[in-house]
Amino acid sequence: MEAGTEGRCLWHPINRLDEILIHPDIRVRLQHILAKDSFEYQIYWDERKNKPSERRLTVYQRQ
Repeated sequence: MEAGTEGRCLWHPINRLDEILIHPDIRVRLQHILAKDSFEYQIYWDERKNKPSERRLTVYQRQ
């Protein structure tokens, strides 16, 4: 698909990741994926405030 409701799909060099406008939660995941970490990223949603109430990142040590 050339363009979706999210906008145009583009390829960017990994070394320029910091220059790209990305949602902070996606940026956290990408950084750990690229570092080849084993991790969990949990977002807890507050229904009354309609926004995240807490974020938890757990990075597991390699053995």
